[in-house]
Amino acid sequence: MEEGLKPWKYITVFVLSIATDFICAWSTYAVSHRQLLAAATAGFLIPFINLFSVVWFIDEKSFMGRLKLAATLALANSIGSVLMLTTITR
Repeated sequence: MEEGLKPWKYITVFVLSIATDFICAWSTYAVSHRQLLAAATAGFLIPFINLFSVVWFIDEKSFMGRLKLAATLALANSIGSVLMLTTITR
């Protein structure tokens, strides 16, 4: 499956990173509101959602390739946090 997604590497990393950051922010919100089972479930799912990002980051040999992945992750994480905040405030 990883080879089939390789042409879509940056898009896949971007979408999964948005989902991961959204779930991380939601998990923190759930803990602060004493929804511990939801927070534990989110904490369990996060490493599996982020698996492709980690594998592709490790497989990338060039510094520029890793820098592109890191920039993609940073942009996606900021979008995920903003989405979570807008969801809570509505």
